[in-house]
Amino acid sequence: MTGADIVGLTLSYTGTANDGTMWSSNTAPEKAGSYTLTVTVTKAGNYTGESASVSFTIARADAEIDVSEVQTEYTYTGYEQTITGAALNHTETVLQYSIASVTNAGTYYVTISAAQTNNYHAPEDKLLTITVKKADYTFYVEANNWTYGDTAIVPELINISGMPTPEGYTVTYV
Repeated sequence: MTGADIVGLTLSYTGTANDGTMWSSNTAPEKAGSYTLTVTVTKAGNYTGESASVSFTIARADAEIDVSEVQTEYTYTGYEQTITGAALNHTETVLQYSIASVTNAGTYYVTISAAQTNNYHAPEDKLLTITVKKADYTFYVEANNWTYGDTAIVPELINISGMPTPEGYTVTYV
């Protein structure tokens, strides 16, 4: 309802939003905060003029974190893999990940959270288990022939898996 809907009726909203913004208008505020509405009916016909006020609050809305699109299983690549995919139901803040990326094979526990804002409560944190599986490492060994009495040629590990060669590997004769 607005003051224009009824002849002789005036609405006046005043107050402060949670972000400190002062509000004074004949239209209702939209931001969360504390406000007062004063309704004034002007003197007309058989009625005397009258005003009444009421205080009200626009409460913070509930925020929600959606983790349905977060990848929870990875395979070791030798490179950092960023954890992404969570979504927040508003844009007033950003999501925080307790672990932003994973590299080595193993199990990781990641908490995803967001701060309270002026218009939204802090959402319930989400705890996810992220697993990085061990990768298959595909390779072959190459060794050239040599002549008796010469120093043995050291075999060479040829990586065909596309992943980094493992650190500290050794190639031995059996």
